[in-house]
Amino acid sequence: MKAELDRSRACLTLHQPLASLMAYGLKRVEGRVWSSDYSGPLWIHAASKEPEPEDIAHFEEFYTEIYRLDTCSNVTPEFPKHYPTSALVGRVQVSTVVSAEDFAAFSDMPPSARAEGRANGSDFFFLCESAERLVMPFQMSGQHKLWMLEKKVASSAAKGLRKCEPMPIKFLHHMQARGPSTKSTVEDAIEEALIDEAICLSLSGEADITPALTSGAGSTPVVSGGGGNSTADLEKRKRSIQKKLRQVNDLLDKQRKGQTLDASQLTKLGTHDELLKELAELDTIT
Repeated sequence: MKAELDRSRACLTLHQPLASLMAYGLKRVEGRVWSSDYSGPLWIHAASKEPEPEDIAHFEEFYTEIYRLDTCSNVTPEFPKHYPTSALVGRVQVSTVVSAEDFAAFSDMPPSARAEGRANGSDFFFLCESAERLVMPFQMSGQHKLWMLEKKVASSAAKGLRKCEPMPIKFLHHMQARGPSTKSTVEDAIEEALIDEAICLSLSGEADITPALTSGAGSTPVVSGGGGNSTADLEKRKRSIQKKLRQVNDLLDKQRKGQTLDASQLTKLGTHDELLKELAELDTIT
């Protein structure tokens, strides 16, 4: 960024459905392989690639779990009715940009935000809050990395913004604490289990995970759907995880060969360790 005044026009291009999910305040952690010292308002632009229906379904399912972690409810958030491409779709406030390693060290980060970070396979995170969506997306082409909107476009688009914060957060507030969590061992274990379930089960489509509505040591994860714990159900679950792992391993091979992965593929890479962990746990049962 050259001058402070440029910050009112800074823009970042994302693939759909992630661009609109960010403008709707559901996606708050945006991963990149490059770092930046940028903070402040950031316009969100949707790239030209049409999203695949399975990608839309995958990310809507994932952010449903994130929303339920955040609100301690079984409610489904409001999703965009359409995912426009080659369009300006909204604006967020970038609190800061941190490395994935530093983000993981913030012990007071809400479980929903931590789950977003864990599912992200990038090296650096743009931490975004105070989302606003455009009532009427503005058709235009985008650019790579951080780029600038024309002054007339930014001024005109700003008039059509509407606040959209289903999961309000102030990242800097939660970044004050680093190191071991201040929660009790039981509370910490429950929170970790909920995060793991949100990441793993949102990929399988076999269960609906909702945080317990009560808090403290008596809280337990609530799992609905998924069909019980019979041997047949457990074997079905194992096959599902094994299939996901094969897909992730295929993506790892592509990455090693230097092929570029899109945002949805990078997100799937971030689930590798969690899938292995769950598969190992199932192996001890079956």
